[in-house]
Amino acid sequence: MAALPKFAAQAIRKVYDVGWNPTKFLIYSAASIAATMKPAGLEKGIGVITAGWLPDPTDPEVQNTPAYKEWLTWMNKYYPAGNIADGTNLFGYVISQVFVDVLRRCGNNLTRENVMKQVASIHDLKLPILTGATPDLDIIISTSADDYVPVKQMRLSKFSGTNWVPFGGLISAPTN
Repeated sequence: MAALPKFAAQAIRKVYDVGWNPTKFLIYSAASIAATMKPAGLEKGIGVITAGWLPDPTDPEVQNTPAYKEWLTWMNKYYPAGNIADGTNLFGYVISQVFVDVLRRCGNNLTRENVMKQVASIHDLKLPILTGATPDLDIIISTSADDYVPVKQMRLSKFSGTNWVPFGGLISAPTN
């Protein structure tokens, strides 16, 4: 399906409306409940499968975790107008946490060379929202000088009509 939420929503809606019921896969960049599934019609997206590495901020199980509550506190303080159901806000939070880790490791040496060295040497970074929000499905951040892809695993999830429900274990993420 299309990568942009608007077009993904249109595709989901059209497939449902014409009665076609193939196995439907959605790229993770468009797997937002707020931006894709609600505009498509929640009932029309039941059974859609995606692979992703962020927890679903609308999942009640996720919302009961300390990691989610920490993110929610951060959102309320720094971006109170932000839509907490929109996974792109969670994505921004995770990226900022990775960057804070890089800057911390840089110390006072904030040259481009050192920042790039630290970016290319993240080893098994565990962020609470990626390791504590969905039981038994920890996503670890790692990079190296010859591998800039920070996320090596994803989890398969199926849309229930209200939220993304993980199934199975972790799968290897694409490397490019």
